[in-house]
Amino acid sequence: GNLVRAKLAGWWKSSFFLSSPFLKMHGGAFEHWMPRFMLRLSAIFYALLALSPLNVEASGRVAGRSGSSGPNLMRNRLHPSAAAPHLFSTRLRVNNKASRRNSLLAPSVWKVHHSDKVDQSSQRRISILEKPSVPRLSHAVAKAALLPLLAGTSKAALAATVGMDTPLLTQIDAIPPIVSENPVLAGALLLLSSAYLGASPGVGGSIIDSLLLAPLQALEVSARGTPTRDCMVVGNKIGAGNFGDVFEALWTKRPLNTQRVSGVPTNEIRERLIVKRVKMQEDGAKRLGEVEQYMNRRLLRSSPGVCAPFIGSFISQEAQSGENEQLWLVWKYDGLGTLGDYLSERDFPLNMETILFKREQKGTKVEREARVVKELTRQLLQNVKAMHDAGIIHRDVKPDNILVSESGKLKMLDLGAAVDLRNGFNYIPDEAILDPSFAPPERFVMPETTPKPPAAILANLGAPVIWAKNQPDKFDTYSVGVILAQMSVPGVRSMDPKQFARTLQNFDQDVADWRLKAAQSLGWDILDADGAAGFQLLAKLLDPERSKRPTASQALSSKFLASFSLASLSPGTVKSKPSPAAGGGGGPERRH
Repeated sequence: GNLVRAKLAGWWKSSFFLSSPFLKMHGGAFEHWMPRFMLRLSAIFYALLALSPLNVEASGRVAGRSGSSGPNLMRNRLHPSAAAPHLFSTRLRVNNKASRRNSLLAPSVWKVHHSDKVDQSSQRRISILEKPSVPRLSHAVAKAALLPLLAGTSKAALAATVGMDTPLLTQIDAIPPIVSENPVLAGALLLLSSAYLGASPGVGGSIIDSLLLAPLQALEVSARGTPTRDCMVVGNKIGAGNFGDVFEALWTKRPLNTQRVSGVPTNEIRERLIVKRVKMQEDGAKRLGEVEQYMNRRLLRSSPGVCAPFIGSFISQEAQSGENEQLWLVWKYDGLGTLGDYLSERDFPLNMETILFKREQKGTKVEREARVVKELTRQLLQNVKAMHDAGIIHRDVKPDNILVSESGKLKMLDLGAAVDLRNGFNYIPDEAILDPSFAPPERFVMPETTPKPPAAILANLGAPVIWAKNQPDKFDTYSVGVILAQMSVPGVRSMDPKQFARTLQNFDQDVADWRLKAAQSLGWDILDADGAAGFQLLAKLLDPERSKRPTASQALSSKFLASFSLASLSPGTVKSKPSPAAGGGGGPERRH
């Protein structure tokens, strides 16, 4: 830990890795086969790891006799010529059994210094491990970071970089030959470490988020402030649910004596808002409110634009007096209509043509409808992909939870059911939070036998393995398939979503078999165009076997969507009537 920190300190003194001694030590060997940006990116990850709270604790001293496993392990590390090469180990022999049991989970590691004892067999001084007074880097992280960084580095070169007075450096005679003599192996270790940090759902991204982005966001929120009840005028209710009601509101510059939105002077308006008043007296409402705050903040940091702009939350004054506790969640106004509202109109999908493209397109009716459906599907999959890249599964993707903004962009709503699989937040193995009309047949985002997540930092380190094994992101892509069927097939759109789900169950989730036997007349023109590329994508998204379902990224690369882009559209005549979402009158209201 001392060595890694010292080396990182040396890097900071060398123009932030741009001309780092690490590159100089290797004589430019890495530059011949590895891009410089990979080295810099990996170095940043290792720096964050070195500063992270992943720590180890043990207390007492390693036994000093020659046959004990502790000195042997350390002697192999510090003096590889004295025994068979042993790279690193996190198992330490200590006199305190309780500390031995907890040595992988506690908040500091051993520091190393010389003792006066001499190992008779090797005539080398025995190194002593002693608990430091400040937290240190864990052995597991040191192992991951140290090997690639020190590969092929001599003690002299290292001393020139970090200084001979570095405590741990004074005890190192050489780097283990298995690494120092094989730069290709060292490079492979570096690449593997970087690949694991970048693998879904993003260990490296989580470290950056927790150590850098989250504190910056907290500072920004503190500087900007959040509305209070006396500086907020609540208007019409635009939605209601089991756990809360949604209202239009105005954030005023100062407390006003009016309770009507129409009575607020324009020069007193600070921001137009959408607010949700959480019914704290309902069972589970408080938890869902907390989850929604967490998810909105996380996505605002990692994927701004995926959700409605979240401002923050506050507790009403009634809660502070102990009566009628109310939690308010606050978003910037970004449109009232949901995709579900537009789906319910008879002229869908052409009712969204000018909202998405700002003009009426040329072509036949089917061609124009296909463009709208493709654009909506593309935006929805991009939002879902961005959530998955951040390690978040929505679990309740449906038209009523998709906002159509004034600019024609889709935004995800109602994140109270979402789960963060980077750290296990809001994940309970045997709990299924879903809408059965849009959820896949397996019902659970991961198998019920999946154990409860451990501490956040440990869950984060194991997240890529869990993600690769269970493919939780394909839970949401099934829901996208149901929405695609509603948007593209008039007969499905006119069905109750529950009826559509039951129909698929009756045909063993085989949409092709159902179409062939009972649904030929429902209107498949949009999906049958371009060699039935749309129907092929639909069948894959609705596949009952999760392993055969495409991810959001794979669906975006499908033939149905890959050949479509806004830039390829031919401009037509601009419609004179305003879009409903732009406030032209008669626009649909958001419903919950």
